[in-house]
Amino acid sequence: MDNIIKNLFEKISSYDIFNNFFPGIVFCSIIKQISRFSFSSEELLEKLFLYYFIGMIISRIGSIVIEKLLKWTNLIEFAPYNDYIEASKEEPFIKDLSEKNNIYRTLIAMTAIISGVKLYDLIIALYTSNSCWSSDVLLFFIFLLITILFIY
Repeated sequence: MDNIIKNLFEKISSYDIFNNFFPGIVFCSIIKQISRFSFSSEELLEKLFLYYFIGMIISRIGSIVIEKLLKWTNLIEFAPYNDYIEASKEEPFIKDLSEKNNIYRTLIAMTAIISGVKLYDLIIALYTSNSCWSSDVLLFFIFLLITILFIY
């Protein structure tokens, strides 16, 4: 088992670690501490895949929702992709800056999702006896949103 995990981490880029694993691990840890939800498994390999998958979802939300929101609010100015390619040929550190930008965008998405989960948790706590939302309906909508997220 240790060999499998070691091989996995040797083949994963720093981009994947900081855009998928890190946000997935932090998200699951924080959610477990601040809400009634827990994304956990006893099996280490299963945990790693779960963290990676949750991190992928968070990263995808960052690139689809957060980036569009940042463009719309004019908080960040995006250069055309061709300009990025040309500039990164001349200055290799631009790729590093772009990677850091993607990490920050993913962390923004993570904190927004954590806030949303906490808000949902508070609403459920307030309306537990009157709630018409069963866990099956909630799961259906979560999987529907994840499907749409990856299709987009």
